[in-house]
Amino acid sequence: MICPKCGAEVADGVKFCGNCGNPMSEPAQPVTEASNVYVSQPDNTASQTAPPAYAQAPYTQPAQPKKSKTWLIILVIVLAVVLLIGGAIAWFVHTVRKATSTYLEEIEDSYESLDDIDIDIEGLDDAVESMESLDFTDSLDDIDLSVDTDDLGTDTESDTGVGSNAEEYAYSYTDVTIAGNDITIIPNGKLNGSTVLYGGKDLEGFLDYVDDTVLMEGRYINREFFYDLLSTMLVDESMYPNFDDIESNMIMCLAMADNFYSMDVRVKEADLDANNAAEYHYQVKAENRDDIWIVNYGERTVYFNDGKTEYSSDMFKDEYLAMWWMAIDDYYGHESY
Repeated sequence: MICPKCGAEVADGVKFCGNCGNPMSEPAQPVTEASNVYVSQPDNTASQTAPPAYAQAPYTQPAQPKKSKTWLIILVIVLAVVLLIGGAIAWFVHTVRKATSTYLEEIEDSYESLDDIDIDIEGLDDAVESMESLDFTDSLDDIDLSVDTDDLGTDTESDTGVGSNAEEYAYSYTDVTIAGNDITIIPNGKLNGSTVLYGGKDLEGFLDYVDDTVLMEGRYINREFFYDLLSTMLVDESMYPNFDDIESNMIMCLAMADNFYSMDVRVKEADLDANNAAEYHYQVKAENRDDIWIVNYGERTVYFNDGKTEYSSDMFKDEYLAMWWMAIDDYYGHESY
């Protein structure tokens, strides 16, 4: 035996090393190679320095797990989603670019149309300045609706309930009832597309020009509404020998008829006070509903619902009115500024 402490040779059966005195133990039993059993040590193993022995089974290569196809499925799904999103983005970008391109083309066409009527910055500025100083009530204030009825051949006392002193007159474009300062003007339908106001050109040709040249595609003048409005302003063909006054009224009617281009609206009558000729109380049929629209052309305000609801719009801004003015001048060959 060999002493595990000092390495001295000790005879078999001796319990203590004769060299260092270290207790000697019985030799460990051999361990079967194929077992994995912990080998018991004597009670005095706590004093030994050698670690307990473990029997290790022979090493065998572990079986390879089967490859899962889940990651491949996930990859395919992810790629499909990416392609779908990419396609959607590409379609959206294409659509936006196409819409933008179309819009820009419309803007360019609009500018080309303006070029056709010789609109320039200096001319537009002059028109706006003239528009700012223009009083749209002048022409109305100068009208004497109580003209000599012998010239018209129509003078009858009213039995419409307006008043015993009310008088009715039939004019070229309207039927008018006057009771003191209260004036009621009813369009008679005789101002229409065939009406010639200046230069031998009718209104239908002018409105065709406006729709095709001045307005952008999809926009148009509400013609019947325009004729009704202009009738209540002009009243009679003989009252405006100066085309400048006719033009001033046309400008305001164009602004209204363009702004309400898609609405089904007709004027049944216009009521006004002779002391405030710029404010019209229109009795209208709008989208099959009776209503009163109050339009003050001097203050450029519009109210709906019997005058209770203010309508906000830029249609009476000077730069827009100036555009109408220039369009009228170009079509009729008239210079007003």
